[in-house]
Amino acid sequence: MFKRLRLMIRFRHLKKHDYQINLQVKNFLLISVLEKELLPDERRITSTKSPEAYRYYVNGLKAFLKSDFSTAVDFYTLALGCDSNFTMVASDMSYAYAYLGKLDQTRKWSLWLYEKRDMMPILQKIFVEYSYANNFGTPYEALNCLMRLQEYDNKGINFHFLLGQQYLELGQFSRAIVEFEKNLETLTKIDSKSAIDWDYSGLGLAYHRAGQYKNEKKLYKRVAKYFPESSELIYREAVQSLAEGDSSSANRYIEKYRSIQKNNAVSEADLMTKLAEMYSEADYLDNAEDYYRLALSLEPDNPVRIKNLSYF
Repeated sequence: MFKRLRLMIRFRHLKKHDYQINLQVKNFLLISVLEKELLPDERRITSTKSPEAYRYYVNGLKAFLKSDFSTAVDFYTLALGCDSNFTMVASDMSYAYAYLGKLDQTRKWSLWLYEKRDMMPILQKIFVEYSYANNFGTPYEALNCLMRLQEYDNKGINFHFLLGQQYLELGQFSRAIVEFEKNLETLTKIDSKSAIDWDYSGLGLAYHRAGQYKNEKKLYKRVAKYFPESSELIYREAVQSLAEGDSSSANRYIEKYRSIQKNNAVSEADLMTKLAEMYSEADYLDNAEDYYRLALSLEPDNPVRIKNLSYF
């Protein structure tokens, strides 16, 4: 009798064990399918065993790349609800809040990640330290983290875009151009269609800051057919036209930019702020101030609007 009972218990245990293995295999296969929607770099630093969390993360990333940061935050929140240790989601959440101007939330998630860094693989740990340096340190500390990332994984992940951004922040425009060009070269080697509009707008901004307007204009003309509705590139084309004094082209780009942003449900206050930044970047300071004041009049109690105008 006892022998039979032991066999029954063992059989149940084996069935439960088989079920767990089957579930793990199923989850692995589901994640493998979802992974195909990410770039190779994103796959390297993304880790979860929950297909639901992964699906929400992919949807959030798609929204993020379309500059729909509010929707991205919603999906990232759902992903973390499925897997609270899905740290890459928290990292992207931090950046999404930064683009929304919610710096308190940006720093909150950056700090949350930093406190968990010792539990992470080395590559992700350094990336979290980079995010922390961006929020609480100096641009040179952030650059040092990127250098460490590149040394650690010099044949894997493409860090050229982030290096380009960091050199821009430091005012080292020639180095920024080199990194953004390497970024595009690396992406097109992987897949001719893997570069997105941000990759080109980053290089365009570097050309602009370096005063290389001809190169900037050629770049936009070359990629316009691939990204006809890119708010990022149209924004940059508007700035470039304003800087050259081409008011006719600038007005055309500005109207197109307004239309796209309204279709993307961007608030009027956010739109006014972006137009203020556009005119400020092109050195039309009176126009910039007018738009900053318009944004504040629409949301007079919003501390971000107050900060923007006072900083300007």
